[in-house]
Amino acid sequence: ARVREAREAARGEVNFDWDVGEFEQTMRMEFDENWNAAEFNAAPYVPGFNIQPPGGSKEDEGSVLDAHKDWLMRVGNIPNDEVFNESKRVALEQFQHYKRMDEKERVRAGASPISGDFLAERASLTEEVDGISSDSPMYAFAVKAVDALDGNAGWSHDRKIRALRFLASRAEKYGAAEETGATQV
Repeated sequence: ARVREAREAARGEVNFDWDVGEFEQTMRMEFDENWNAAEFNAAPYVPGFNIQPPGGSKEDEGSVLDAHKDWLMRVGNIPNDEVFNESKRVALEQFQHYKRMDEKERVRAGASPISGDFLAERASLTEEVDGISSDSPMYAFAVKAVDALDGNAGWSHDRKIRALRFLASRAEKYGAAEETGATQV
């Protein structure tokens, strides 16, 4: 019976006493986020509220808030300078607190201490094997290991660093064994 009802509804033989398109439009306006896109796109960059511009913000957080004080006061319905300064103080304290929490969590999870700069992160991996001389037989392997680990999203940064340190220590032992003439490491 339900299949028959569904087929009848799909053919359009059922008459509704309301317009489906009008209902959907009204519900979108009622329940979706109804932002003024033009106003938000014209808004200045405020750290933590929208996408950071390429290259990052070179200003400290307090000067950014001061530079956009008029806009923040208008959008935030802030009545006077005293309330703005108090809100700014609280916001900067909370921002520093959350920044410290994020850094602690990154350390706990073994994530890279470098955020948003993949070239600097790769350089930090390369630094771990810089001590291996280019004359060493393990040098080419170390370069390939850095390439492989840099492209491996499955390993945490901490695990990559530990693997490269292990490789560097083995290369050092291998080099020391070659200098003394030993055959086994």
